[in-house]
Amino acid sequence: MSIHFSGTDLRLVLAEAVVNQCRVILVKDQGVYFMAERGERRPDGRRKHIAYAIGCNPDVDAFDNC
Repeated sequence: MSIHFSGTDLRLVLAEAVVNQCRVILVKDQGVYFMAERGERRPDGRRKHIAYAIGCNPDVDAFDNC
């Protein structure tokens, strides 16, 4: 199985990692996504920049499809 990411979303995550001088991590909990180890948060506490794998965003895609 292959997973793919949007280049636009991934660029934001990579830029945030460069600014914060941290690693980029691959996470699989609620969806599958890349995020910077340290970064800006939204008011609800979630990370501002997350690059979800296409088809694996729990806010958009059904859980069973991922």
